[in-house]
Amino acid sequence: MLKQTCVIIGWLFGLQQLCHAEPHNQFALQLSATNFTYSEAMPIKQFMDELQGPPPDAGDIAFTFNRAALDIHWNQFKVSVFQRLDYLLEYSEDTLAVAYADENDTPYPIGTRLTIDLQANHIEAKGFGIGYTFTPIKNLKIIPTVNYLQAEALTDGDLTGYLFTPDGDQIDGSLTLDYAYKEDLLLDREQETVSGQGYAVDIALYWQWRENSSIDLKMNDVISRITWKDVTYTQANAATDNLSFDAQGHLSAASFLFGRAWYRTQHQHLPKKILAQAHYQLSEHQRVSLGHQTLGSYQDVRLGWRGQWQQWTLTAGYRWQAQAFDAQIQHRFASLGITSDSTDWQQAKMLGINFSVSVPL
Repeated sequence: MLKQTCVIIGWLFGLQQLCHAEPHNQFALQLSATNFTYSEAMPIKQFMDELQGPPPDAGDIAFTFNRAALDIHWNQFKVSVFQRLDYLLEYSEDTLAVAYADENDTPYPIGTRLTIDLQANHIEAKGFGIGYTFTPIKNLKIIPTVNYLQAEALTDGDLTGYLFTPDGDQIDGSLTLDYAYKEDLLLDREQETVSGQGYAVDIALYWQWRENSSIDLKMNDVISRITWKDVTYTQANAATDNLSFDAQGHLSAASFLFGRAWYRTQHQHLPKKILAQAHYQLSEHQRVSLGHQTLGSYQDVRLGWRGQWQQWTLTAGYRWQAQAFDAQIQHRFASLGITSDSTDWQQAKMLGINFSVSVPL
C-alpha cells in the first residue's frame, strides 16, 4: 500500500513538469470542519434513537460524513492534516420494515415475502493529504490530492436473504451475514482493537470555458483502499429451522452462528462522493448554478445562486431529492454554511454544517 501511495505522489510531481503553473508566492493556514448527515426514510433523530417513533417513509439510504482538517497552502501546494468519520448504510425498504417492527414491538408484515439487503460501510480515520494545482491550459485547473489514512474503526459488509411470516407465530426465511468490524452490532461479540492503513485520492477540476460560463467537478475518494490485517469478522447463516420469535416478539436466531467468527485481512473501499456543477454569470456580482451530487447510491440535483458584495459572498441552494435548502455566508477569511430540510432539527432528515477560517501569512 505504501509503495502504491509513493507511486501516486511521484506521478503528481512528475506531471508538474508537463503543465504550466503560475507561482503566486502565497502561504496560508486554513482550519475547517464539515458535517453532512441524511436519513431518507425518517428524521435523523429517530434513526439515532433506535427507530423509535412513527412508521418510516419510503427510503433506502442513510449516511453521515464528517471531517475536520488543518490545511497549509503554499503556492500551488496544499498539505492537509485531518480526521474523518464516515458511515453509509444502504438497505432495502423491507429490511427497514423488519428493523422498525423489531425495535417498536409492532407485528411483522403477514403473508409477505420480505427481501433483506443491508450494506454497511463505516470508518473512523486520521491522516494527511498532499495536493497540487495544475494549470495545463488557460482557465483550466486540475487539483489531485493523495490522502494517507490511518484507520481505527470499521464496519464493512452485508446482510442478505429473505423472511416470510405466514402468520403471527411462525417465520420462514434464510439470512446470510458477512462483515468485518471493530464492534459487532448484530451478534454482540466483544469489541476488538483494530487498525488499518490505506489511501484515498481526490480530484477537483475548475474550467472557465466561456466568459460567463464555468464548470467544476469534485470527486472525493474516487480511488481508495484500506487494508485491515487480522480484523474481526463474522460469516454466518440462518435458515427456517433456527429462525423464531422470542418471548418479547423479537426476531431470534438461536443458532445463527452456523458459520465462523474469526480474523482475516479485509480490503475496504470507500464510497465515491462526486459533485458536478455548471455555473452561469448573470452579472458582475451574481451567478446561478445547476449541480448533480452522488454519494454512494444517493443522487440529488441542486439549483444554486451566489451573490457578491465587496468582501462578502452569499450562497443559497435547493436540493430536489432531499427537499432541503442550504445557505452559506463567506468573508475573505471565514465562511459558515448550513443545510437542512426542516426548521425543526428534530424532524430534519438532512442536516449539514460547515465552517472554515483562513489565516494568510
